[in-house]
Amino acid sequence: MSLLEKYYKTVEDAIQRVGVDPKTCRTDQANKWFLHRGAADVVIFVRESLMYNDTRRYTVVTLSPVFLMPADMSPEAKAKLQKHLLEVNHKFITERFSIDENVVFLSATTFLDDVDDVSLSIIIDSQSFYAQGFAQELQQTFAPVG
Repeated sequence: MSLLEKYYKTVEDAIQRVGVDPKTCRTDQANKWFLHRGAADVVIFVRESLMYNDTRRYTVVTLSPVFLMPADMSPEAKAKLQKHLLEVNHKFITERFSIDENVVFLSATTFLDDVDDVSLSIIIDSQSFYAQGFAQELQQTFAPVG
């Protein structure tokens, strides 16, 4: 078994541990899975990451879109949202918020050579738990209806 095959197996074993059939999560890309848990969408992918010292290591990334910033969001509201996200980032263990093209994402990245399927299943479970909660909170706080 190649190193990548080993890492793909770790991901699929972790998906199985959270109670989802990994076969239903596979995409047309061997290194990418998509799962839906509760109200959370979680994309999982394996990638080779470039380190600060120009070495490369394999990582696994979990990524969830949690909030679409309204097109008419004021600069003040955006600043308040960004401040809130930074303050919450400080409290997370593995997760973090980011913003790309007005979408707020919750993600986590870890080195694959340092993780097993049990640890990765905890990351996936945590990711989906927080994604659901923060999606609801951010929608209610930063895009209230009316």
